[in-house]
Amino acid sequence: TWTMSCWFKRSSTAYETAPWGTWSDGSNQTKCRIMATTGTVQFFDYQSGGSTGQLNTNRIARDVAGWYHLVCVWDSDNGTAGDRMKMYINGVEQGSVGGYSTDTNPSSGQATIMNVSGRVVYIGRDYDGTYWDGYIAEAIFIDGTAYAASDFGEFNSASPTVWQPKDPTDLTFGNNGFWLDFKDSADLGNDVSGKSNDFTVANLTASDHSQDSPTNNFCTLNSLDSFYGNRNFSYGNNRIYFSGGGTQYAYASSTMAMSAGKWYWEIYLQAGITGTPPCYFGFAPVVANASNNYMEQRTAPYNTYSYAAQSPGNWQSGGEASTPASMGTATQGDYIMMALDLENNFAYVGVNGTWLNSGDPTSGATGTGAKTITAAANMVNGWFTPAVGLGSSHTPTYDMNFGNGSFGSTVLTGTTYPDDNDYGIFKYDVPTGYYAVCTKNLAEFGG
Repeated sequence: TWTMSCWFKRSSTAYETAPWGTWSDGSNQTKCRIMATTGTVQFFDYQSGGSTGQLNTNRIARDVAGWYHLVCVWDSDNGTAGDRMKMYINGVEQGSVGGYSTDTNPSSGQATIMNVSGRVVYIGRDYDGTYWDGYIAEAIFIDGTAYAASDFGEFNSASPTVWQPKDPTDLTFGNNGFWLDFKDSADLGNDVSGKSNDFTVANLTASDHSQDSPTNNFCTLNSLDSFYGNRNFSYGNNRIYFSGGGTQYAYASSTMAMSAGKWYWEIYLQAGITGTPPCYFGFAPVVANASNNYMEQRTAPYNTYSYAAQSPGNWQSGGEASTPASMGTATQGDYIMMALDLENNFAYVGVNGTWLNSGDPTSGATGTGAKTITAAANMVNGWFTPAVGLGSSHTPTYDMNFGNGSFGSTVLTGTTYPDDNDYGIFKYDVPTGYYAVCTKNLAEFGG
C-alpha cells in the first residue's frame, strides 16, 4: 500500500511524459503519465509486459497556464476491488474510461514495481529517456498508508473551486517515504520528510528553480497560442526562439492578461537581434473574433490595439501611427523593462535600467515619456496580455522574466528586486506601484 502526490504545471503538450515512476524496462514499470495524443492521465503497473492494475482518466490535462495536483493510491489489500487503485486530480477522484487497454483492478495483495528494494524512483523522467517538460512544485511518497487527496490539499474557502496545498507534516511517511519540497535551489533532491530518502539530482541547475508555485502562479509565454508556427519554447515557457522559415510577423503571447492595475516584466534579447526591425516586445489585446468565434491574440504592430516597441525604432500599433521611443540602443545582450499602467492607460519601455524617452512610470496621470494606449471596442473586458514578436524573417531569442528570477539559464544574483508586494525577483528596481504578473497580484489588482 502506498500513495504518491505531486503538483505539476505543463510547458508542452507535444510529448507523452511521466511526472514520476519506477521501472527496469518498458515491460516492468509503475508510473503515472500524461498521454500526448489525448492529454488524459494514465496510472498503471506493468509486470512482464502485462497490466497488474491500470486507471485511465477522462480528465484532459493540457493546460499550460495552471497547476494540477495529482494523487495516485495503490491499496491492493483493500477488500473492495474497485478501491484498490485510485487517482485524484485537483481534489476530485477520477472515473475510469479505458485507454491504451482495458482498465484493470489489482488482485488482492498484488505488489507493484514501485516501492520494491533496489528499484530507483524517478521524478520527471520516463524509462526511455523522455524528460518532463514543465514544473513540479512538490513530490510526496507515502509508504504503507492509503491517503486521499484531501490529506494533501483543500478547496479555498473564499474561492471554493480553487484547489490549494495543505501542510503534509503530520502525515505518516513510512520507511521509504519522502517529501521533496524543492525549496533549496542548491539541493533540489532534499527529502524534508525526516526519512532522509534524498534524491540524486540530474540535468538540473539553480536556473531550473522557480518562484512559480501552486500558491502563486506566475505568467509565462503560452506554447498553445499557435497562430504561427516555427516557435520553440524552453525554460518553462520563459524562453522563445523564432526559428525562421516563414515566421514573418510571428508572435508569442502569454498565459495571463490584465484589465486594470500596473504591471512590470523584463525581457533579455538573448540572440538573433539583427536587422531592421528584428523584434518587437509589448502587449496584445484579448479580442473576441466574431467571424471565427474564438479568442484571438496578436502582437503589435500587425493588429489593431496591440502595442510594441520595436528594436531599433519606436512604439508601433496596428491602430495608430508610430511614435518615438528612442529605441535605437536596444540590441542583442540588452535587457528590456516593460511597465504597463492600466489605471492611466500608459505604457513605458526601458533598456538596461534606464527608462527611454525620459519616461517615468510613477508619473501617474501625467504619463511622462509614456505611450498612450487605447482598449479596442471588441476587446474582452479590456484585457491585455504581454507578448513578443518579430517584424520579418529573423531568428530572435527572447528570455522573459515575469518574476521567476532568471533569464533562461542565467540566474539573477547579487542585488535583485521584488515588487511592492514582495513577489518576484527582478534585475531592475520595480517602479513603485507596479507588480509582477502572478495570480496573487492579479487577484488584488488585475481587473
